[in-house]
Amino acid sequence: MRIAICTPYYKQLPAKTCTSLIKLVYNLTRAGIESGHIFSDYTYVDEARQLIWERFKKEHDKKPFDWIMHIDSDQTFFPNQVKQLISDATANNFPILSGIYFGRTEAQVTPVLMRKLDDETRARMAEAREKKIEELRGPYYRIANIPAEQFFEVDVAGLGFLACKPKVYEDIVEKTGPYIFDLVRMKDGSKRRDDVLWCEKARKCGYKIMVDRRIMVGHMGGEVLFRDFKAWCAERWLASNKRNEAFHKEE
Repeated sequence: MRIAICTPYYKQLPAKTCTSLIKLVYNLTRAGIESGHIFSDYTYVDEARQLIWERFKKEHDKKPFDWIMHIDSDQTFFPNQVKQLISDATANNFPILSGIYFGRTEAQVTPVLMRKLDDETRARMAEAREKKIEELRGPYYRIANIPAEQFFEVDVAGLGFLACKPKVYEDIVEKTGPYIFDLVRMKDGSKRRDDVLWCEKARKCGYKIMVDRRIMVGHMGGEVLFRDFKAWCAERWLASNKRNEAFHKEE
């Protein structure tokens, strides 16, 4: 097996992420799994992801990769989580499989997983939340409850910790053109985030965005969360100033 680890970053990689990546490469090498790392410095993350894809193509043409593993520069994780994610994707024939990490700036703690926003949900959330509806990322909203199933489908998953087959990119390019991460400005003036745009294009190509609820990684800038899901669901609407106390208390 050969894995391409793809990481966009801004100016420098945080020490915690470097440590996670070094441990990952060491762990993969000991397991007999070949890996290559494709970095890209950026001012805009969509440009970095596009550049990473173009660099990947060149390396892939020389010697094919079996998987693309997206790992953002603000993620912390255990080495075995990458192997487990790809193992689960392979065993269940998922061309796309994401882990779970939590947002850093939400008033409520929610995973970076989204579903389509219908009119009823839009009205309810606009009334309930003290925030502008545009912050719900266009026609999507962050899910509050993580399903009980080990694997479940969403409309959008963040690209912070997501594995996919190279063919997903190849099909996107064939169907939508070579510029995968070009930002799209909508009629209301908003823009599609890079992860939203990528997931929309993948779904147009017939792929499902699947999530593995067992794989939970840290997101620097917020809490590094490895916690029980039942407890999380029971406390999901905690205010941001109570995060630390809630996520580190004994169950």
